[in-house]
Amino acid sequence: PNHGKSEFLDQIMVDLSVMHNWRFGIFSPENYPIQLHFSKIAAKLLGESFNSVEDFQVVQAMDYYRDNFVHIVPKEDNSVESIVEHATQLVKRYGINGLVIDAWNKLEHDYSSNETVYISKQLDVIINFAQKYGVHIFVVAHPTKMQRDKQTGAYMVPTIYDMAGSAHFYNKSHNGISVYRHFHEDGTSTPEVFVQKVKFKHWGRQGSLMLQY
Repeated sequence: PNHGKSEFLDQIMVDLSVMHNWRFGIFSPENYPIQLHFSKIAAKLLGESFNSVEDFQVVQAMDYYRDNFVHIVPKEDNSVESIVEHATQLVKRYGINGLVIDAWNKLEHDYSSNETVYISKQLDVIINFAQKYGVHIFVVAHPTKMQRDKQTGAYMVPTIYDMAGSAHFYNKSHNGISVYRHFHEDGTSTPEVFVQKVKFKHWGRQGSLMLQY
């Protein structure tokens, strides 16, 4: 938690949009209100702090944002089925290439039955939508209680198997990434991105990379 998952995903969205003309549907209660999410994405589009940009730059970013990012804000139903239904309409109306669900715990879930079986079925709904419409789906999930290294006391890097609820987050995903921030004694921090699963080798490989804005 608070290690930069949403920030990293926002950067991926911006890069895919600018470099490859992708459009996105976004369900992201973690970033409400929408004006806040716009300011975060605009900063990445413009390459500088939102508070330091000129008014005309904000207008340019707003025009680009309006054309390429569409938010899903259900009035009542935040279930997986509802989000997928809204996303289907966005495919037909805007031709979205990507769908962001940030985060899994912000969806409405019915865990009255077996939780593992339930999550498996819900992930199948998402996967079937992705395959039917050729849309790449990013799902942000939080880990369970993080473990500490017995020697250093620092939190250990969570794996996809540590996702709260089910190992199916690992089993059924095509790619899995863990975002981890190293906190230093001087108050600074260094983000490290761990690619923990790559289903097909021509997509890339496992490993990690230090990143810094």
